Amino acid sequence: MDTAIGVWRRLPPIKQLSNNDTEVVMRAAKVLVVLFVCAVAAPVLAQQPMAQTKKLAPGVVIVAVEDMHCATCAKKVARKLYAVKGVKRVAPSLEKDLVTVHVPADRPVAVVTIWSAVAASGIKPVELRFGTERLDAEAIAPLLAAAKASQVR
Repeated sequence: MDTAIGVWRRLPPIKQLSNNDTEVVMRAAKVLVVLFVCAVAAPVLAQQPMAQTKKLAPGVVIVAVEDMHCATCAKKVARKLYAVKGVKRVAPSLEKDLVTVHVPADRPVAVVTIWSAVAASGIKPVELRFGTERLDAEAIAPLLAAAKASQVR
């Protein structure tokens, strides 16, 4: 298999080509450049995390939800979250399908409790962020199971 540089070197000089050949060579050169850039960039991009997580302020928890499409849905979520002891402020965002929960930094609330409160409202939580941590449904499932098991005893 030829490398891009080997193919490039075997091409005749552009001055010796007709107009049709020049267009073909230029298109081929563009394709080779794109392939070369992709080959160089792919390993670099693969090493970087897909989504950089900004560190959230202490006492701030952000919950991404699946479909909070109206003000009534937002009120349901807020009502369930305000019922959780320690929650000071709830700010739902219909546009972004996010709920920002503020709790005192010195008295944190368990993320399982916040997740459960959102789920109890009938709106499905998708992801929960606090500090630099991100928990999706798969990551929080063992925590929910452990919390449920400790309540049964």
